[in-house]
Amino acid sequence: MTLLDTTDLFERTHDLNARPLEDAQSFVLTTHLEPDGDGIGAALALHRGLSTIGKDVRIIIEEPLPARYRFLDHDDIVEHLTAETMPVVREADYMVVLDTNDINRCGLPNEVRDGAPVLVIDHHLGEVASNVLPICDPTSSSTGEIIYRLLTKMGVHVSAEIAEPIYASMLYDTRSFRFIRNRPETLEFAASLLRCGVDANRLQEEVFANRPQHLPLLFSRVFERMQYSLDGRMAWTLITHDDLDELTLDSEAIREVISMIISLEQVDVALVLREAGEGEYRISLRSKRKYDIFDIAARHGGGGHSHAAGASAMGLPEEIAQGIIHEVAALFASSS
Repeated sequence: MTLLDTTDLFERTHDLNARPLEDAQSFVLTTHLEPDGDGIGAALALHRGLSTIGKDVRIIIEEPLPARYRFLDHDDIVEHLTAETMPVVREADYMVVLDTNDINRCGLPNEVRDGAPVLVIDHHLGEVASNVLPICDPTSSSTGEIIYRLLTKMGVHVSAEIAEPIYASMLYDTRSFRFIRNRPETLEFAASLLRCGVDANRLQEEVFANRPQHLPLLFSRVFERMQYSLDGRMAWTLITHDDLDELTLDSEAIREVISMIISLEQVDVALVLREAGEGEYRISLRSKRKYDIFDIAARHGGGGHSHAAGASAMGLPEEIAQGIIHEVAALFASSS
């Protein structure tokens, strides 16, 4: 196969069920709380693609769009859940949840939906509720890649306007194509998106060279208390409410803490605990190479990827961290 002919590329990917998107007429698209580049990019691409074939589509999320991704929403179509948009969520043929198989993670839109049919499009494994129809391929680099394949299967012309958020989605979830699982299709899809008219240099700058100026202040506060465990192969730190005082940072910027930790030499697993409420902490885990931390997150009621996962826990942060350190030690022992 040549890179100039993607026909075979799309034909030999995993079969994806596009029928719900083809047969229904009205859709509300949403993503998980603390939306990221994959969920937002996938939603914008699907909105634009379905709109071109006459579908009624809205994007409605609970939380504000992170500043980092506002450049993608140049038509200002991402809406927040309000009294006016609740009937739209409730009455659409499908609510489509992107980038998570746990529909509870999208917050209030799922509560408003109240058991009506939901379509999940995701690249994470996990059990789904009885009212959920999943379209999932865990081999995909991102949810955006799945959207690309679905739209192509449906015969939608992928214009530059549609290709841009797909590429941004793939760029974000692969961290600039560093984590592609040795899967050549990911780079082949990316190449085909460039031929659609994507400006790769601009997107790289917008997604990864546009971090907020307050971020170094957060780094200075949380890295001072960072600890190494397991002979330096694991590192962890804590983010408190006080750490965020007087800092203008959204959840997307705060994720940079764990991205920095996992980039350190010799560190194979990174852990960040973020204070969420009284005695409640959000757990973020990242790993390198062969270390699959999905099961650790799942045991704490969470989920995610094999190398990026999260959950929540109640208790003292030191005790939560020590428990996870023991689990990571067992992971290292079983992988040696």
